[in-house]
Amino acid sequence: MANAQEPSLATSLIDRFLPNFSSAEPLENNGITMSEIRAMLYRQRKLIFPTIVAGPVLALGVTWMMPAIYEGTVSVKIDNERAKILEGQDLDPTVTTSDTGRYLATQASIVTSRSLATQVADEMALARDDRFLLSMGKKVKNDGLSKKDADAARREQVITLLQQTVKMATPTDNRVATISFRSRNPQIAAQVANTYADKYIGQNVLQRYEMNAYARKILKNQVTQTQQELRAAEHKAIDYARQYHLIDIGDAASGADEGKGNGGTKDTGNGRSIVTANLVAINDAYAAAQAERIAAEGRWHVAQSASPLDLPEGRNSPSIQGLMQSRAATASQLAQLRKRYAANRPEVQEAAAQLASIESQIATVGQNIRASIRAEYLGALHKEQELAKSRSDLSAQSLGEQERRVQLNLIVRDADTLRRQLGDLLTRLNQIESAADVDTNNIAIIDKARVPDDPVSPIMWRNLLIGLVAGVTLAISTALLRELFDETLQRPEDVEDKLRLPLLGVVPATLTNVLDSLNDGKSGLAEAYYSVRSTIDYASGGDVKKLILITSSSPAEGKSTTAYALAQDFARAGRRVLLVDADTRAPSQHRLLKHARNLSGLTDSIVHQKPFTETIHQSETPDLYFMPLGARPANPAHLLSSDVIAPFLNRLKEMFDVVIVDAPPVMGLADALLLARHMDAVIFIAEAGRAHNGQAKIALRRLRDNGAHVLGAVLTKFNPVESGYGQSTGYYYYYNYRYERALPEGETA
Repeated sequence: MANAQEPSLATSLIDRFLPNFSSAEPLENNGITMSEIRAMLYRQRKLIFPTIVAGPVLALGVTWMMPAIYEGTVSVKIDNERAKILEGQDLDPTVTTSDTGRYLATQASIVTSRSLATQVADEMALARDDRFLLSMGKKVKNDGLSKKDADAARREQVITLLQQTVKMATPTDNRVATISFRSRNPQIAAQVANTYADKYIGQNVLQRYEMNAYARKILKNQVTQTQQELRAAEHKAIDYARQYHLIDIGDAASGADEGKGNGGTKDTGNGRSIVTANLVAINDAYAAAQAERIAAEGRWHVAQSASPLDLPEGRNSPSIQGLMQSRAATASQLAQLRKRYAANRPEVQEAAAQLASIESQIATVGQNIRASIRAEYLGALHKEQELAKSRSDLSAQSLGEQERRVQLNLIVRDADTLRRQLGDLLTRLNQIESAADVDTNNIAIIDKARVPDDPVSPIMWRNLLIGLVAGVTLAISTALLRELFDETLQRPEDVEDKLRLPLLGVVPATLTNVLDSLNDGKSGLAEAYYSVRSTIDYASGGDVKKLILITSSSPAEGKSTTAYALAQDFARAGRRVLLVDADTRAPSQHRLLKHARNLSGLTDSIVHQKPFTETIHQSETPDLYFMPLGARPANPAHLLSSDVIAPFLNRLKEMFDVVIVDAPPVMGLADALLLARHMDAVIFIAEAGRAHNGQAKIALRRLRDNGAHVLGAVLTKFNPVESGYGQSTGYYYYYNYRYERALPEGETA
């Protein structure tokens, strides 16, 4: 019994005879290869090469139109920090080596600031007339303004232009920065750069002087404020301690250093008070009482279960010892009397009464001993309970006092902090007062700007390189976008990857006449159709009778030529074949078979019920018969959807081994869909480089929705050179055909 999971015969045959439809080569796209990239570049060559050439040409024209720009450059050395002569000259934060880059970037922002641009503009009087703006290639904005407003607008324009043009380069491997300025006038470029350097250094010195003065003012205010806060904190600590009677007896009582911090200062919150000392004493007494109660409780538990005579108190009691001796002597005497006399003799009875009295006295003494032990236990328990109550009361008082001491400690610590802060401020103020008149600068000019001889812009080779790079980038980007949005089927793999359809074969493009190529059994076209016919024959069941429909998504994709070629090939293979021209819109099979246009055919058999002897005609090829369209029907869809079409096709199937129907395209027409539902197999034709992926998918979906069995697709008019893959690829050699260019338009069906 066959396994249910085994593939069908048709699927197995397809997997065997189709090169790109096997488990070894999955349908998924595994990525872009170099051959695909080369193919893409070749297909887009008419866009890529002109765009690449246009880039340098455009850059050349722009370069000739650009004015010459000169640059004045000043080299300045910027140290991380200035040299210190006196203490107090380190007001600025110390700049570490790792932070040098940020420091230099800050200096660059200062150079490009508006304040420095304003100083340079005023120093050089650049806003006095229009010469500076004209040398910068800017128009003067003074139309319709009064002289005062025009001067203000010109000054604002000069300041903005200085800000935008000046640059400061700060290298990472040294501390020598460059201040540069560009202008069409070389003298102005050098003068502005030098003025910028002078004003930058002057502003740096002024800023440090103002910083010292400001620091002195701030420190004096802070000293005054800190003194007032310290005085208030000290008074607050004294008032708080007096209010809650917080007395520290630690040092006075024991000479200990309790409550002192690491610096030796008194920590009032952790001191030892009277309540704390009492709590310590009570706690020690409670611990001793608890131990005493535990021992007494143990003796009492032993006394409850043991004989008093076995207890240490009983064994060590003199009265017990005396009674025990008396009991032993009396018992001995009673035993002797009982041996000599009867039990009722007075001597025996008197001795027995004496022994009973001694026993009673021993029991009484034992009870007294047990009562004494119990009284001792109860006393210890009462003492422990009293001490526990006293300890609880003192603990509550101590907790309250600790909370108040914590608050007092916070006040004292605030006062200590203010005291240390005041000392630091006074020290710092004295240092700054001493160093107020001594200052140095950490910025120095190394090389002043000279009047440049050569312009820095434009640079021909750089612009040409930029134009070339831009042209290449634009060309490649545009080509990629065109390829991305291009949904045409370019290569055989696209049929399987995009349409998810078995590839039945590939038909090459040809420059010669189609009929001549098909009649030449050694031509690439004939070999290709032979391969397609073999694959279709095996995939559709071999020698069984079959109805095959040939259609495409749009006209002129080679479906009529394919129908004719397959019919001719089946006939040459010894089959009885009927080629039916069902293209009601543009019938063409009569031209390929060299028959007259007005022969009776399909419509005459269906509509007028003419016999097959009048509508089926013999061709020049043995076993190949032809049924033309005949008279064009007024309503093709109504004709093909009638109830007689199915019996009609079944009769043809009984008469011939293979019936090949040339149907109209699927898109926009219902003819192919109406015929496809009655067919054993549908062959879908797609033209390489022209068939649209989305359109083809829609056509296939419409066919399947109408119950058609789409056996596979045939890629026609494939030219490996035009598709970009060339004759050196496997496409050319695999299909074994000679490269021929496409027919002129109108020569193929």
